[in-house]
Amino acid sequence: MTVATILTVAAAIAAAAMPAAAAPCPMFDSDGGLYFFGVAGADYSAGSASSAWASPQLTALTSSGRPAFDGNNTQCFLSQYYNSMYVLHGDAAN
Repeated sequence: MTVATILTVAAAIAAAAMPAAAAPCPMFDSDGGLYFFGVAGADYSAGSASSAWASPQLTALTSSGRPAFDGNNTQCFLSQYYNSMYVLHGDAAN
């Protein structure tokens, strides 16, 4: 499976599962692992760089301690120096 195919599938999953006002966030970690946050109220890992590109399999992650991803115009950004991400407008209640 090519990188373009995986990114197309990731975009399709994100678009299909996206509520009207919120946007899920596909992210990579510092080791190249692919993650999806806020997809229909759940988070998923596609595995490490070596497995995610060869044969991706989604694994559910715990969704505690993260925003609800129900805000308007949700945006996600990777941290430049840390293995983390920033979420803006991720929770409509706050």
